[in-house]
Amino acid sequence: MNPRSMPEIHGHRGARGLFPENSLIAIRGGIEAGCDAIEVDICVSADDQLVIIHDPVLSPALVRDDNGRWIDTGINVRDCSLARLKTFDIGRIDPASDYAKLNRSQEPKDGTRIPTLQE
Repeated sequence: MNPRSMPEIHGHRGARGLFPENSLIAIRGGIEAGCDAIEVDICVSADDQLVIIHDPVLSPALVRDDNGRWIDTGINVRDCSLARLKTFDIGRIDPASDYAKLNRSQEPKDGTRIPTLQE
């Protein structure tokens, strides 16, 4: 069979079913699983840095502050410097969220940070 006629496997937000989405560990996991391409999402920080994160507003189901508490709604990526964004932990899904019910197989990785596109 011609390799070009084979379907390509794309890792959505890395390997988000297994690891925290749009994280370096999810990207590595997708590559190691044999994905042909990795899809990520990009937003721009207040200091014009490209960061890998899905929504322009941080999700309370996915983001904890530097004290380990789930954030409230309304934190815009564009309003945060890269330094502030790097304080947030994206390493697990809030188990009380509806999103957690859809992603039961995702392995928590506490301490995972929002990566830059350069990283």
